[in-house]
Amino acid sequence: MTKIINLKVKGLSLKIRNLKKLKKDLPEIIDEGMDDYMRRLLAKAKSLCPVKTGALRDSLHTGKANKNTWFIADGVSYGVFQEFGFAHKKSGQKMGEMGDWRWVQHPFIMPAYYSTLPPVYKF
Repeated sequence: MTKIINLKVKGLSLKIRNLKKLKKDLPEIIDEGMDDYMRRLLAKAKSLCPVKTGALRDSLHTGKANKNTWFIADGVSYGVFQEFGFAHKKSGQKMGEMGDWRWVQHPFIMPAYYSTLPPVYKF
């Protein structure tokens, strides 16, 4: 049999050790990165949050639900309605078939999310 290509690999054992170390360290690296991102997301959401009494803004918090899931949430009953909208009565304002009900929305979490997404890197 004729050898057409002869490859000699140096430093492979070092690279394998580094990969094993990276595999061991990766969960901690991801946690640190996500903690940093969630802090930035929380700060941006608080800055965009509608404020009347400050209760909604002050109740915003982040956390880790499990190994691979982080969350941002509020601690008041009406936060979801501010984010996704609700209907309320406005005297004298007719809105077609809905009569005098008007849809009101002031999103603050999703705009914060989209504005704080990290850039995508190409390798």
